[in-house]
Amino acid sequence: MVKIRNILKVANIIEDGRIAGPQMRMTMIASSLKTKINTKILMPKKDSKEFQKICKKLKVSYFLLPLTNLNKNWIALINYILLFPYEVVSLSRFFKKKQFDIIHLSGGSWQYKGLIAAKIANIKVIWHINDTHITLPLKLIFNLLSHLANAFIFSADRAKQYYFNNVDLKKLNFIISPPVDIKKFDPSKKYKKDKELIKSWKKSIVIGTVCNLNKNKSLETIIEAFSLINKKYTDIRLVIVGPIYKNQKSYYKNLIKLTDKLNIKNIEFIGKREDTRSLLQRFDIFVMTSKYETGPMTLFEAMSMRKAIISTDVADLKKFISNGLNGFLIKVNDSKNLAKKINLLIKNTKLRKKIGTNAQKTVRNNFNLNLSAKLHYKAYKLVYFGKK
Repeated sequence: MVKIRNILKVANIIEDGRIAGPQMRMTMIASSLKTKINTKILMPKKDSKEFQKICKKLKVSYFLLPLTNLNKNWIALINYILLFPYEVVSLSRFFKKKQFDIIHLSGGSWQYKGLIAAKIANIKVIWHINDTHITLPLKLIFNLLSHLANAFIFSADRAKQYYFNNVDLKKLNFIISPPVDIKKFDPSKKYKKDKELIKSWKKSIVIGTVCNLNKNKSLETIIEAFSLINKKYTDIRLVIVGPIYKNQKSYYKNLIKLTDKLNIKNIEFIGKREDTRSLLQRFDIFVMTSKYETGPMTLFEAMSMRKAIISTDVADLKKFISNGLNGFLIKVNDSKNLAKKINLLIKNTKLRKKIGTNAQKTVRNNFNLNLSAKLHYKAYKLVYFGKK
């Protein structure tokens, strides 16, 4: 018999403590639904200091648990496999002790521990899928375990198609794009961060991107495109914002080698920023060249800041972006077309402004935080109560 609660208790769990889109979405939704849903974020202790800091800032409750992150490093992989049974049993006991109503798996299609633990504890599970690319062994494991979930949230319809290949999914499922806090990312406000750095760009057209530096972001495409137009202008600059994690240092070194090879001097890797709003506000053009994405939050944030954007055709962007109206979409690894679009936007100030204005409207209508919170609330109620 289903126990009736006034406020549902949801455990939103992720096995990677480093800050990225899923972690930001978890905290934002938990904060927005405080009066309706009692959310506890469950995260690993390792690499989660910034995640904890954000939770504290938004007054979102969290627990640190012994969760080993899946890693390509073979020592870490062995450690993950050996500790898997212990961590699943520990999670199951924790779930029972805290009497959660729903377990929300937030890290993607490889979040197996929370799924199995929830089933042992006899608690309903929502599996949040936010990718369209995974290794074959992990996809096979997902296929094997997916029937255990009570419902799915997909960050984009493309994610649903990737994992279920046009099969009529009988289980409850929802398409919910990652949210943007449009009140926070407001171009009409003044931001003081990075004041001196921005001052140094005073007379430049700034092409920028914000991302975790890894191969999926295909930053080579941006650098190669920039090199094709660099000699045409004396006042342009390429700025890449984002952290460089230990396992991505070799990728970063390769990017530096590429800039040296192409003789690009007016490029800046400025590292991680907790607050990117002042940078986004200063950018003239925002570029995203990811190979795979289902919910590019940094792109949506740039759009909210009224920026002219160019992006690879990932996620469900084709449904929302019309070329020349509110942005441009290009194919993955197409540096030549990217260079053409950047060149067009540099030369046409009116077009930049038009695209930026329309991009902001697109985010406000489709990706705002309030809408995303309402959809999450609906999903929780439907999964637990079976009704709206």
